[in-house]
Amino acid sequence: MKKLTIESRNWIKSQKFLLTLGVMSFLLIAVSNSWAERTIYGRIRLADDTPAKGVAVIAWDSDGFGGGKDDFMCNTITDSSGHYRMTYYKDSPWDTRVPGSTSFRPDIYLTIHTTEVGTLPVKKTGVYSNWRMSRNLGIDVKLPAIMGIITGAPASGVIVEAFDSDGWMAGRDDPIAKTRTEANGHYMMLYGGKHYDSTPPSPGPVAGYLVSSLTFPGIDALVQYIVTHGWEDQMHRRWTSWRPDIYIKVYANPVRQSRVYENWPHRNTLIINMNIEHDTTPTPSPPCPSGQRCCGAVIDNICRGQCYPTNLQCP
Repeated sequence: MKKLTIESRNWIKSQKFLLTLGVMSFLLIAVSNSWAERTIYGRIRLADDTPAKGVAVIAWDSDGFGGGKDDFMCNTITDSSGHYRMTYYKDSPWDTRVPGSTSFRPDIYLTIHTTEVGTLPVKKTGVYSNWRMSRNLGIDVKLPAIMGIITGAPASGVIVEAFDSDGWMAGRDDPIAKTRTEANGHYMMLYGGKHYDSTPPSPGPVAGYLVSSLTFPGIDALVQYIVTHGWEDQMHRRWTSWRPDIYIKVYANPVRQSRVYENWPHRNTLIINMNIEHDTTPTPSPPCPSGQRCCGAVIDNICRGQCYPTNLQCP
């Protein structure tokens, strides 16, 4: 066996050194990137404890009363079990750095969105103020809903619609959400966590699923719109508003209506069970109230756009 020359040995040593240096550099970059990223994770559940799969989860840095739109941080979509995980860069300048102050740390909260409700969040979490950049954040969320069981035959496929009662106030009641019962009579509706009535003289935002004529082909398009324009309630911060007074209508024959649950806090799930008589047959409700028409798509006899008076043109 031929012995290696001194030059050959030196060349081999240099290649080993370069290889070791390359591996160390790669590991250093990977570790530094992992240090720079922080994770927000958790699980989203529906009101009946089933996983909320395929809903959008968006993280924001709250500016509080500082004015301006809250800073978008990151977003993701829940998996089939309702879990989500997303990362943001901890060194991003969320707020102006002040010497000797930690005010530059993000004040993190989440908004949860579905294509059925649109730009209104179905849930906004509390704010995790002054969150340390060295820590990840876990937030589990249970989405509030209007839900219950419609009994009596037939109870399957019956349209159930929720309203905010204006009571003695002028104007018609605000529609909140709409759905059909399942085969066992169960129903559940997510709805936008917003203010359905406003204190005079401030004008109130349009309510419920009639918030705008915008429709989204999928959850990704909805997220892109919200990230660009902000979520709906950011446009209405200056308004002082009241909680909704909720009741449901069951469109059987005849139509049944529940009592009004006044001043209902959105963070709580509302359960309304009703019985319809055995000799009733379900009748479809119009997609819009009397004297109005739907400007937008009508799916399962539900207006996914916005209802306008028949004497006005659609925008």
